Amino acid sequence: MAGFTELNDGTAHGFLWLHTNVVKLFNAPGVGVNTDQHTVPFGVNKALTVVGGIWFFSTPQGDGGWVRFSNGSFETMNPGSSVSGTCCWSVNGVSNNGYLSGTAFYHDFVSAWFKSGADEDFYPLTGDTYGTAVNNNADVIGWRVGGKGYFAKHIELNEGTNDAVEVKPAFISVAYPNGKATYPMGLNDSRWIAGVYTDSSGVMHGFIAKPNF
Repeated sequence: MAGFTELNDGTAHGFLWLHTNVVKLFNAPGVGVNTDQHTVPFGVNKALTVVGGIWFFSTPQGDGGWVRFSNGSFETMNPGSSVSGTCCWSVNGVSNNGYLSGTAFYHDFVSAWFKSGADEDFYPLTGDTYGTAVNNNADVIGWRVGGKGYFAKHIELNEGTNDAVEVKPAFISVAYPNGKATYPMGLNDSRWIAGVYTDSSGVMHGFIAKPNF
């Protein structure tokens, strides 16, 4: 398990909680433990590769994505950084076979992205779009502005044999029955989805969804 913690001494860290009940604290290079910038992990795979972002808490947004490997080394991960105006990256999901998913500000919108090796795909829907998780099938989940959850099945298949030709994936709506907003957060290889939704009173609850597609 990977996550973020603030200790009693006021310092903030990312953490990796191993199956041996050992907790390892860490911080991305250049990020202090007493600053407004924080090391926030969002996902971990079986190889203990942890992914996340550098986040400002006073103004909630990402400032850089990163990947931390099992040997403790870090790699900066800012997809689309060569495009002028791209910023505010966060790596939010990692599969066991190394697919990555996340979010960045791209072409004037918050956009979800998928990365496989050198191939980077951005898939903004109407309005801001957030990518939260990816599985070994290259399925992705997330939500767009207003808490409208989505699922996209194996987005790389939409490109056929030409990765240079970007084709908009087919998106399936993920909406909790009678909920005001749905936020898919976790995805496994059987396409079960875990997340949170808000009910008609605005109260937030967790859910697990078994796919029917």
